[in-house]
Amino acid sequence: MAIMSVKTKDNQQRWLVRVRDGNGKWFRAKRFRRKPDAERYERELESLADQGGLAQASETQRILFGTFAAKWCAERRSKVSRGWRLTQDQMLRDYVLPTLGTRKLCEIRPEHVGQVLLQMQKAGRGAQLQLHVYNLMSRIFGQAVRYYRVLSESPVSEQDKPEPLKVERPHLNPDEARRLLVASRDLPIGPAIWLATLATMRASEIQALTVGAIDFERGQIHIRAAFKRKVREIEPYPKQRRAGLVPMAPVLADYLRSRTAGKRDDEFVVSGVNQAMLDHLTFLARVVDLCKELGLPRVTPHGLRHSGTELWVEQGASEEDLVRLLNHSGAAAVRRYIHPTHTRLQEIALKIQVQTPEVTPPPRAPTPPLPTSGPPRLRIVR
Repeated sequence: MAIMSVKTKDNQQRWLVRVRDGNGKWFRAKRFRRKPDAERYERELESLADQGGLAQASETQRILFGTFAAKWCAERRSKVSRGWRLTQDQMLRDYVLPTLGTRKLCEIRPEHVGQVLLQMQKAGRGAQLQLHVYNLMSRIFGQAVRYYRVLSESPVSEQDKPEPLKVERPHLNPDEARRLLVASRDLPIGPAIWLATLATMRASEIQALTVGAIDFERGQIHIRAAFKRKVREIEPYPKQRRAGLVPMAPVLADYLRSRTAGKRDDEFVVSGVNQAMLDHLTFLARVVDLCKELGLPRVTPHGLRHSGTELWVEQGASEEDLVRLLNHSGAAAVRRYIHPTHTRLQEIALKIQVQTPEVTPPPRAPTPPLPTSGPPRLRIVR
């Protein structure tokens, strides 16, 4: 109802006018002493709405999404790493702006957001990348509502959220992981494999790990930095922007002590060519080749991190223990590293048998003997 009768504090009657624009937003409400004045204002707003007029302020109506996205990128990403900022810029440039960039911010609807994801599907982009783009749009429009107050609600619908297929990352079981550790003990790449498997460290953290970050007395590894391939530089904090602390098994401590003997505290634990930082592609190639030589499943350096959790779970590590070990923010992310085992089910399956009872066929009735002579034959006389 556009016109409503209301009472003031001193019990005076007033006429309140409320009208929505074509987008469902309220124009500025006004009260009138006389009903004809209220009806006149109602007609003006309805005419404005019929002509496409919007309820937002004129400057807000003119804001294009591309302009607002640039403002958001400049002002609301202080806590985002440089590498992730570059990734967000690329996602905006390649997928979001071509569809939404020239649209007015206040005119964008859920179907327009859906068009962004649909175009990505047609281009063959994976569900995981679509999810990253969806989350980016959700953050931008959410800030437009909560922080900048230029929208009343976000057009990003939960129904459009992509759901990537959850595929278990290739990893080694505990026995296979032990074989790989023994085989790599004396190789140049050995410390990297041991750190990824026994300390469940990320490849970027292993690349940036220096001797001084290992506390042999307390049996701990301080994870303070990581190499970011996107910007090709070491950042003074790992993923999640939170320093980590990994306990070392005695066998790992003894191994690292022998492999870092004589090195300075500022030297890399795992060195590449000419004592430089280990190259990620070199790490990947060495792990793949060694797995092939040993007849093990093909795993990546990150697959070794998954394999390491198998060793910790085998020795009784709980989900909460893995949250701290992997330096994750919560249990939801850690569950991807807990791999279901079908060993017990397989053992039970071998015990399941179906014995068909032997069925004795019923005795057959004796067959009557064949007659030695047939019935008398009739002779037809003509």
